[in-house]
Amino acid sequence: MNTVTMAFLHPTEGLTGDDKTVCEQLWAKTTELLTPNLGRLYKRFEPAGEAWGESIGKPFGVVLGRSDPRQFLVLYANARERQEEAVKFHMGGFLGNFDMGERFDEDGLHGFTMNPKEGKDQDISAHLSWHLSMMAGQLMPDAGIYYVPARQAVISEVLGRQILSSVGSYALSVVRFYVGDGNA
Repeated sequence: MNTVTMAFLHPTEGLTGDDKTVCEQLWAKTTELLTPNLGRLYKRFEPAGEAWGESIGKPFGVVLGRSDPRQFLVLYANARERQEEAVKFHMGGFLGNFDMGERFDEDGLHGFTMNPKEGKDQDISAHLSWHLSMMAGQLMPDAGIYYVPARQAVISEVLGRQILSSVGSYALSVVRFYVGDGNA
């Protein structure tokens, strides 16, 4: 079965208790977010014990920035990198299904043409749908990271800087998704 790993960024403000209790609370929030798409986007999900070469070793796969800022930052950077890779993959999958050309009109203005390759409409649609879903804030299991308070996978640079400047106020709930049987 194919798996993908994704991190869910949660604020920890307002959560009380020791680290294990806060991890339980955040896993419950992550589960609540993921359950509606169970069977539709993924077959199952579970806390990740390892992500992107980093052993997590925390209850429910939740890394609290206040308790382990080094691991939080490593996983956060890896999740963002995975997101960049996913965006490039889907953009390449989209653009790679077009024949592109140049054109000049009678005034010498330069333009481009994009014509779908024959039989590639489904591929184009799938990759375009992924990008549109990301822009609309939909959860896409291969997106690398999802910002729970913003309810989206893509954030502004301002919010990104805010997260990095206050790591102790955030946690990552790292999830492994089972998305297919591997025969596709």
